[in-house]
Amino acid sequence: MQSSPGKENELPLNASAIVGNLWEDDVQHQTTSTETDSRTDLSSILSQVDREFLTLTRRETNSVLRSRGYLGMSTLNFSEIMKEIQTLCPTVFAILSQMILLDQNPGKRTAPLALLYGLIVFQRCHEMSLIQRVNTVLLTEGDASQELVDQLHKYGFCLSKTMKYTIQDEIAQHFLDHAVELLEQGRKFVLVLDNIDWDVRVHDMRSDHQNKSVHAVATSIVFNRVSSDHLPDDKPKKNLADCNLKDLLMLTDEEKRCTRERYKIFLGRILCEWFPAFDFFKEILPSRTPCQYQLEMNFKSAVVTLPVLLKDEKKIC
Repeated sequence: MQSSPGKENELPLNASAIVGNLWEDDVQHQTTSTETDSRTDLSSILSQVDREFLTLTRRETNSVLRSRGYLGMSTLNFSEIMKEIQTLCPTVFAILSQMILLDQNPGKRTAPLALLYGLIVFQRCHEMSLIQRVNTVLLTEGDASQELVDQLHKYGFCLSKTMKYTIQDEIAQHFLDHAVELLEQGRKFVLVLDNIDWDVRVHDMRSDHQNKSVHAVATSIVFNRVSSDHLPDDKPKKNLADCNLKDLLMLTDEEKRCTRERYKIFLGRILCEWFPAFDFFKEILPSRTPCQYQLEMNFKSAVVTLPVLLKDEKKIC
């Protein structure tokens, strides 16, 4: 049987087209399969992330970010937050650390990672607001404007402007509780008062709308490190108008010599701190100056600030 002219190449052309179509279908199938697998893997990762956050936000988990009081804010440690992420949210830690390239500079990128973690967790549970509370205190201390705080609050970076008063009250309550503990231990204290006075002038003065003077008193409770109960309070009696300081203190020759030695040490510390050329003094300067109350001097005096009173100092003392 003879084939008609021009048809001997028809079969190869059709076969080539069929093979080409099959190859394209196979590539499309592989691409679709790869995309499906990728979506499946992504969905699995997101589900794992969601499970980790659900476990984290439970109250019984006792997350670091729930430490919202003064002790939690004053002892904020990014290393503890990093341990929490790695332990409770390993998938989240892997994603965030890869996104910010944590391995390249762990020292400088630990704080940004902890901040991102705090922002994300706060959106899921507003009770876990340790990072936001610390940021609110920092903005308040830096005298940030109302507009700046409002914008940062929208981003979840800090709490609202009005919340600063709640935080300040919590901090004040902590120190008042500490003052009560010191009193129960038998510690004695003194009150330190400082007053400020200012005038409020009116634009249009009338009989019922006059300029007025405003008075305020800031008070602090200072618990001394060394008790003064053993010191006499009936002498020496001197007239301060014509009293010489050395007559009032009545120092012995040995006390004067020790005072001069202290001045030398203090001067040497100042030189070392402000003038690098005197660094060689550090080798001969004692870290602590010997005194009668060496143990007590190792600690700071406890100072508790009380609320400012809109009172006249002369009328409450």
